Amino acid sequence: MIKKILLIISLFFMSFSLISAQDLDMATILEMLSDDDALLAQDITQFQAILSDTTELKDENNEPILDENGEPLTAGAQISSIINEQIETLVAEGVITEEQATLTTNVVDSVKNATPDADGKVTLGQAIDDSGTTLTEISDSIASSIAIMAAEELFSSDPAMEESIMEGLNTLKGVLNTLTKFGQANAQTSISSSLYGHQGYNLFAASLGVTGSIASDMDTVGTIFTLMDSADAEAQLMEELKNEGFKAGVSLQAISGSLGLNLSWLVDRLYAGVVFGSSNAKISPEIGLGIEVANNPVYDNVNIAKDIIAEYNLNGSVSTNIFGITANYQLIKPKGIPVLFRWNGISVGTGVISNSFDINVQADLSSLLMDMAGSEAAITVEPGTYVGTFIVESNAISIPMEISTGVRFLSMINVNLGVGADLKFGNSDVKFYLDGSSAETIGTKIVTNLMDEMFKKADMNFPYTNPQNIDLVNLKAMLGVGIGLGPVSFDLNFAAFASPDIQDIGLTFGANLVFRI
Repeated sequence: MIKKILLIISLFFMSFSLISAQDLDMATILEMLSDDDALLAQDITQFQAILSDTTELKDENNEPILDENGEPLTAGAQISSIINEQIETLVAEGVITEEQATLTTNVVDSVKNATPDADGKVTLGQAIDDSGTTLTEISDSIASSIAIMAAEELFSSDPAMEESIMEGLNTLKGVLNTLTKFGQANAQTSISSSLYGHQGYNLFAASLGVTGSIASDMDTVGTIFTLMDSADAEAQLMEELKNEGFKAGVSLQAISGSLGLNLSWLVDRLYAGVVFGSSNAKISPEIGLGIEVANNPVYDNVNIAKDIIAEYNLNGSVSTNIFGITANYQLIKPKGIPVLFRWNGISVGTGVISNSFDINVQADLSSLLMDMAGSEAAITVEPGTYVGTFIVESNAISIPMEISTGVRFLSMINVNLGVGADLKFGNSDVKFYLDGSSAETIGTKIVTNLMDEMFKKADMNFPYTNPQNIDLVNLKAMLGVGIGLGPVSFDLNFAAFASPDIQDIGLTFGANLVFRI
């Protein structure tokens, strides 16, 4: 495999020294490829001479060797032919794509025709410029190709090492799965920050408070109940958390609220408003994610999450933001007995709400990379600290559709009920960088892509965060209870939601101070 790596490097960088090398390990290759400026300045004059060599080749009888067109085969043409054959083989094996093959061929052709500089040298940078491509395109291609082969060799040569690395990645996967649920919970908090149940005000209404949400999935809830009924619930709960993570999250909007305006002067019984919310939670070994519950051996061990965070020295943040515009129309006007009782009528509502969350976590991956170094594969990783940055970004647009009603007793106590559905559209992505950088150098890109290959093998994809469009429907039921005096009231809002598409379930809650006139 290392010869294939050298071949690909040779194809992309036209380095005669690399072609002739026989014992380079991965660490040496990474070191050679880590300096982009040095690579661009690399002298490839000798390689151009080889490709341009017009010496006619002879067989053992000293007769000219002919090419497929019946013309004498030159030394340079033979090298080009070998390169083209190898390119075709790599495409057939799935190591490189057709686009990468074309890129390689263009660069090689440019080497043949590159114009020497004033000192008579041909540099790699000149050949790349002549080919019409960029070093970034080339480095992306080679990083991807080498990573595919390195991961393949790593696992095929040492099954025990594969098991060890997969165990470590699954541990990280469990934590990241939990973190993504924090973002999913955030997407629901707008339910409890709205003014549903408060239509009927004369001019405007405003609420300000704290909202939050708990989100999980049906599999996780089922697993918890199953494990709690088992004889060795404690051990199984720990193992499940470590390997898969209990995919449950909590989102707390430290600041949330809404503003409403009576637009009856425009359309009778029409109300419009805005909802907003924002929060930022820190993740660190000191804080952890575990929840300590005294005198409960099963839930005590949920604190294994803290051990995982400490083991990988996890640091980062989970930030969430909500902003939207809403509209509400009273289908049936309120009716009742003054002071004693009032039915709030029936209202329907909709709007457009933007939900975004960003998870940025740094993890110390040194132990995983050192495991690779201990394998029998031809991969060497220099001792040191390797930090991986995981970024989950999600942006979604929600279109709520709600119908609500409510009652008011003694002009003080409010009880509101509602049902509805949210249509969600948007996109999400999971990104990974090594050493906290944007992986600009070729050497870093190779290791980054190698880790990406590991993640693919560990199925490091997360519901709701795959790089594809989000298209979900959330069903919800809402309940609000409040007590007030005059224009001011204090409300507690709750909503249960379910997303059949990804089998999410959860509960939102809100505590809001409402002012209406």
